[in-house]
Amino acid sequence: MWRSVKNMSVTLEFIIGDPSEIGKIVHDMDCDRLDEVSKRRADFSLHLTPHDLDTLSRESGLASAQSPRELGPYLKGGVDEVDRGVLEVEEEWVGYVARVPQEKFAAIAEQWAKKMRDEQGDPEIVTTDEMKLAILELVGLCVAATRDSARVVHIWLA
Repeated sequence: MWRSVKNMSVTLEFIIGDPSEIGKIVHDMDCDRLDEVSKRRADFSLHLTPHDLDTLSRESGLASAQSPRELGPYLKGGVDEVDRGVLEVEEEWVGYVARVPQEKFAAIAEQWAKKMRDEQGDPEIVTTDEMKLAILELVGLCVAATRDSARVVHIWLA
């Protein structure tokens, strides 16, 4: 289901925490409890689709001299329903994002916006401070998860 979400606004977050606990909370739609079980979060609720996160992932690799990769193949198990999901992010992708240097964040945001603008044919897609903050939060989360050997989950709510 994750890849089939298109043309709708969804909540997209990355969270350091226990996948089972987070999965139960999202399955039960008791999302107010997420703060209780999250050690760190990166919010991508920017009117994005899962494809846009794959685009960000590829641009992050290109900007940091790594072989580009999409997020989707590194998501596994968990809750994956029509209107919500919790998927564990494999350590390999977490490490990939953790290696993105801070001085590349602005360039990544610019390229990401350009790719989305071109792909969607929407000239109003521009780089925003929210995009830059989301990238900063995601890389920081991945650095922390790598350092602490913590698990990362990706949640989405339609």
